Amino acid sequence: MLLDMADPNHPAEEALERFLLNHCSETELCEVETHFLHCEDCVNRLELLETEITIFKCCLEKVANLQFTMAAGA
Repeated sequence: MLLDMADPNHPAEEALERFLLNHCSETELCEVETHFLHCEDCVNRLELLETEITIFKCCLEKVANLQFTMAAGA
């Protein structure tokens, strides 16, 4: 698990992203989940990151749909 350089007692953003995207190794998954059990701040960070990822995916989908619509009308 990568640690946050500002506070090495917490996982880095990259570790949280891998967790949300199911790209963690078994070891990292266990470490991150264990950390969440006692760290409300990181649970809040995780929820915020999840919201940001969802918004980003929606924006990408809208751009793809717009490009498809423009290509179909051309």
